[in-house]
Amino acid sequence: MARIWREYKAPDGSKYYYNVKSQQSTREKPADFEDHATGARKSRKTEPQAIYHVTLANNWSMVVCENGSRFFDCKGTLGPQQELDDDESAEILSQIGKEKLALLAETAQNGGGKDSEIYKEILKAVDRINAQSTAKEIDVAAENENEETDAEESGSDSDVSKVSGEESGSDSEVSRVSEEDNLVSGYASSEDEESEEHEPDVILAPPDEANSQNQQAFISLFEQYSLDPYSTWNMQSKKIQDDALFYKISSDATRQGLFDKWCTQQFHDNNDIEKDLNESDVESVETESEQGSDDLEPTKYHYLSHIVSKANILPTTLAKDVRVEQKALFRQFKIKDTLDKKTQEEFISKLLFYYKKLTPEERSNVFDKLLNSKLKVIKNGLRNTGKLKELASQPDLPKESYAIESQLLELEDCMDFHGSNKFLQEDIQYYVLGIKPKTIALKQFLHRNLA
Repeated sequence: MARIWREYKAPDGSKYYYNVKSQQSTREKPADFEDHATGARKSRKTEPQAIYHVTLANNWSMVVCENGSRFFDCKGTLGPQQELDDDESAEILSQIGKEKLALLAETAQNGGGKDSEIYKEILKAVDRINAQSTAKEIDVAAENENEETDAEESGSDSDVSKVSGEESGSDSEVSRVSEEDNLVSGYASSEDEESEEHEPDVILAPPDEANSQNQQAFISLFEQYSLDPYSTWNMQSKKIQDDALFYKISSDATRQGLFDKWCTQQFHDNNDIEKDLNESDVESVETESEQGSDDLEPTKYHYLSHIVSKANILPTTLAKDVRVEQKALFRQFKIKDTLDKKTQEEFISKLLFYYKKLTPEERSNVFDKLLNSKLKVIKNGLRNTGKLKELASQPDLPKESYAIESQLLELEDCMDFHGSNKFLQEDIQYYVLGIKPKTIALKQFLHRNLA
C-alpha cells in the first residue's frame, strides 16, 4: 500500500506531516500515519534532515537537506513547496547563481555544517542583495514623492494664477501672452533650471555620513584596493566590504553615490593636474597631441552608454530604473543637454536587451561582428591610418582612467566617426561594451586588420 502521509522537519526542528493525496499539512501526527501494509510495524521513515536555511524575500526561505535536496518554505503556511512562487526570491537566487547553489547542496551531502564557507558566503550575498533592493526602493519612493510634490506645487500655482487672472481680467491675459512669447520653444524657463540645479547630486546622508572625515576615509579605499572606475559598484564593493573603513558609511546608496563621483573624477584627473601647474609651465610642457585631445568629440551616445554599463542591471531592470539609480551621473555628464528624454529612453531600452540577455564575452562578440561586417566601409573611411597603427600596436591600456577614455576618443577620431564612418555611432551594437572593454576590443580589431 502506497504511503499517504510523509513526515518532515521544519527549519526550527519541529515535525509536521504532509498528505500526498489531499495535499494538506498538519503539525499533529495523523491517526493513520502507520503503514498498514506492514501490519503494526511503522514503516514510515523520517525525511532527510534540513541542514541549511536561507531566508529570501516576502517570508520565503530555501531549505537544503542532508541529501542535497531542497525545498521552499513560506512563513505562515505548512508543507514544503517544490516550486518557488515569489519573483523577488527567485531573483535573489538568480543573482547568487546556480554554481554556488549546487556547491551548497554538495556540501550538505558531504556532511558540512552551518560553519561552511559556502553557506556563509551565500548568507552574505543575500544580505547584500536585500540591502541594495531596499536602497533602490527608497530612491524610487523619494523620486515619486518629489514628483508628487512638484505636481502639487504646480497645481497650487495654477490655482493662484487662475484666481489672479479672474480679478485682473484683460491685463492678466496680456501679461500671460507676453511671458509665453519670451520663452524660446524647446527650452525650460529660468525658474525650472534653477530648481534642477539646486537638487542634490546624492541622497542626503545621516549625520554620521555627512562627516567629511568619514567620507574621505571611505573614499580612500578606492585607491587602496585599486577599484576599477569603469566597473559597477555592485562588483567593486566586494573588494572593500571586508575593510573596517567600509562601514564608516552605513547607507549603500550613499556609498554608491560617492563611488560614482569618484569614477567621474578619474575621467577628468588631467584637468585637476593642469590646475596645479602655473600657466607658463603648462605652455612649456603641453604637446601638440595634448592640445588636440581637448578637441576630441565623443560619439552621440558615449556617456549614456557608459552610464548603462555602470548600472546594476537585473532581468527586470527598465530604462527608468537606470535613470533613478544613476541620477547623479545623468547630471554630471549633462545628458539632457544633448539627448531628449524620449531618445534616452529608447536608447537605454535597446541597450538593456544586450546587457540582460548576453554575457560580457557574448557582447564582445556582437561588437566584433559589427566591425567585421563593415570592414570594407570602415577601412575606406579611415583618415589617419598611421596614428591608428601606432595606437593599435600598444597592447596595454594607459594606467590613468581619463587616458583610457582619451585613447578611445582618439581612435574614433582617426576612424572618422564624425565623418565617413558616422554610421557606426548610430548603431546600438557599437555601445554594447563599456569604455574600457570597448577600447581593448577596438584596438584588437584594428591591429588585426591594419597590420
